[in-house]
Amino acid sequence: MKLAELNRAIMGVERRLKRDYRRVKDTVMVETHATQGLNGPTVRDLERMLRQLQRLKVNRARTLAAHPEMVELLARRRALRIQSKMLRDLLSRVWATVPSAPPRFDAASLNSEVWLRMQRRKRELAAQRRLQATQERSLKVVPLRRRPTVEVGALQQHADQVAAELMAVETELERLGWQADQLT
Repeated sequence: MKLAELNRAIMGVERRLKRDYRRVKDTVMVETHATQGLNGPTVRDLERMLRQLQRLKVNRARTLAAHPEMVELLARRRALRIQSKMLRDLLSRVWATVPSAPPRFDAASLNSEVWLRMQRRKRELAAQRRLQATQERSLKVVPLRRRPTVEVGALQQHADQVAAELMAVETELERLGWQADQLT
């Protein structure tokens, strides 16, 4: 079985196991006596899925044992995914708190829904400015702007570098996966 197929099978079994465990747990919590039969998955079904999961993971470990460079790349990919997610989350928070900051455009965000939200936000900001202008005619108030505590440009460049490195690692993993599949 190919490594990608093994990983998909493992994820599917883990997902079914988690879902069926919740069902069994909920059923056990609801049913107080053994007089009622279990409708749906039973403990035996869960044990059968656990054995299947164990077999799949053993097969994956055997495949990876023959290719130690893949193990290192998989660990690097996992770390890069976490780092990339953290950076994207941090950047989205920065962009959300700075009203004067221009929105970041990329190919994924150029759709009508995003454009409509941006237009709505512009109208809201314009209305707020008009309201503030009428309120401040008698009083001069200097508004305090929230500024990010990080350098946004450098953070964005770092996030782009991490994304590029993640893409390179995933490409290398795919190449090694094909080589491993051809050898087996």
